Amino acid sequence: MKYFQTPPLNPSFPPSIIGYRYQSPCYKNCELCIFIRDIPLINLNGEFRYFTTILETPHQPYKSIEDSSRKHCFAIQTENVYNLTLSATNEEGSSPDYTAILPKPSELGRDLNGLYGERQNPSSDVIKFSWNTENSEERDMNVTLLYCLSTSCSEGSIIEHTEFVKSGDNSFNLTLSRNLMYKYALKYSFGSLESGISDWICIFTEGRVPDIPEITLIDKTSSSLTFKLNRECKENYGFVNEVMFEYRSKNDGETWKNETFQSYSNNDVFKLEDLDSHVEYEIVVTAITKKKLQTKSSIVYKEVTNENIPETPPTNITALNLTSTSVIIDFSETEYPNGRIISHEISLAKKNKNDNEWSKIKVFRYNLNDSYILDELEGYTNYSVKVRSINAKGESPWSKTFYFFTAMRAAEQLSHGQVTLEDDNDDSSIAVVKWQEPSIKNGIIFYYNVTLRGKDFNLTDQVTNRVSSIALDCTKKLVNVKAYITTVNRDLNGVEYVSKESQPSNSSDFCIPDTSKILLIIFLVCGIVAVILLIIGVSCFRKYFKKWFRPFKYEEKTPPAAELQVIEKHYEECSKTTISDDNDKINTDQTRSNNEQSFVLLDSIVEKASILHSYQTDCK
Repeated sequence: MKYFQTPPLNPSFPPSIIGYRYQSPCYKNCELCIFIRDIPLINLNGEFRYFTTILETPHQPYKSIEDSSRKHCFAIQTENVYNLTLSATNEEGSSPDYTAILPKPSELGRDLNGLYGERQNPSSDVIKFSWNTENSEERDMNVTLLYCLSTSCSEGSIIEHTEFVKSGDNSFNLTLSRNLMYKYALKYSFGSLESGISDWICIFTEGRVPDIPEITLIDKTSSSLTFKLNRECKENYGFVNEVMFEYRSKNDGETWKNETFQSYSNNDVFKLEDLDSHVEYEIVVTAITKKKLQTKSSIVYKEVTNENIPETPPTNITALNLTSTSVIIDFSETEYPNGRIISHEISLAKKNKNDNEWSKIKVFRYNLNDSYILDELEGYTNYSVKVRSINAKGESPWSKTFYFFTAMRAAEQLSHGQVTLEDDNDDSSIAVVKWQEPSIKNGIIFYYNVTLRGKDFNLTDQVTNRVSSIALDCTKKLVNVKAYITTVNRDLNGVEYVSKESQPSNSSDFCIPDTSKILLIIFLVCGIVAVILLIIGVSCFRKYFKKWFRPFKYEEKTPPAAELQVIEKHYEECSKTTISDDNDKINTDQTRSNNEQSFVLLDSIVEKASILHSYQTDCK
């Protein structure tokens, strides 16, 4: 027969733990020991070497131990939750991992919290110790009672008494001496698992009334107060099972409220909820034993809750002393300030007259005051306000909107550039004034006063529109004339509000003659005079013209006798003296007989006739 050995393999099954134990008592730091179950040789698949145990938590680096022993111990912190990983290793490799989540050490001892002890009957020395079962292990276990006298409870004087308790039981009996104050606690174990120690509790074997209760404030908010009962062990006083709080606030008047809490340990806290913010409460505490023996606190505790945001907005908003420029806003403070109101905010808006829309102007913040004045308002304008209260925690909701209407007053003064002055294109005696409407009218404009003012000149007119044509009395030239506008508002009672006179318009000159027309008239008159003078000149100097244009050769002409007689007759009528002299010459000339003298005479006659005709025309 031949023998052979199969090659080694990885361990086929992971190891497991028998149990674990925390060092007792376990405070902030303690020791955790893991007890590992033996692995059968068939599952090793080779030569065993060591176990690997890893502890890790999300907040700390992992810790590991590689050891062949079945007990691995770690230093841990009580408030952490640890993940456990366990594996076995041979010469070939490692087994699959065994994983588990370990409970907090601080939670193990709490399974037996709520324990208490009581006498079975007045004549018996037997004390029944029991505890809450809501979170206890549903299994058989060993429960250990640790007790000592409250006056001498040191580490060496603590007595341990262990009872085996079946699953579902939550009590056992123990005989103690009478008329003594004991201090006791419990812990439990099953297998190698051992819990921490529960809270220490005091009990007087005779079961008397509790000590005067004392409480300590450990937390407060805007709606709650949280207290802790001082459970200091004192002789001759019974164990407290219930705590009753009676409390009232200034808002409640004489009405007291009460609330009762079950209490079994030093870790119990008592929270009064649904309280008003920033209100002082009076609190009275009553300690009660299981047999309903009670003691009331000797003092009235006073505590103030924290502030909170104001719950409701101010109410009853009214407008006082309303004028055209200011108003006093008054209101009632919020019913639930939830603290000390330190200021108020007022949101002001006005209604636009053009588009009928509301436009927000500003949010004013005021310190506490009896009233709030809003000034620099426009006259005859619809305004709205909202108010909210402010404390150290924040702002209340906005109040309902309140509307008010300011009184009428004079319109805003027109500034430079808003008034213009010019003359009519066809007539310099008409002044045309134009102006813009005031940006802030402060009421209903009834009419405008238009004033023209210059050197030694002042004229005022009333108009209803924003363009005015004023006829001027042009007895003299008006120079450097400027226009001024005042706006007149009138209310329903007939009261008028006159604005300040506007800034002056541009200057202009009026009643100036039209030089082009005058020049045209002068030109026409001069033309007519020139024509008349030309006619007269032509008539008077015709003989000179004829002489200048007479031909170089004269033809002999003998005027008819009849014509000569007519010429001589007219000539005599106009100027007898001149004619007589001329006739003498003519008669003398007629005596000449030669031809040369005849021509000279004829020429003289013609010349005289021309002169005579000229005189005739002048006489006519």
